[in-house]
Amino acid sequence: MGKDAQYVRIGIQQGILKFGTAMKIGASREFSYYCPDKKVWEETGYFNNDV
Repeated sequence: MGKDAQYVRIGIQQGILKFGTAMKIGASREFSYYCPDKKVWEETGYFNNDV
């Protein structure tokens, strides 16, 4: 996508980026993320073949 990971994390947390879900872990400030490859590709056209 050409954006750094923090940009993507904040975008998902705020609901701006619709290809993933951010779930808060307990009472901490940490989040867990779920971003299925197919949904990322459908929304952005980006797919990372290096993974």
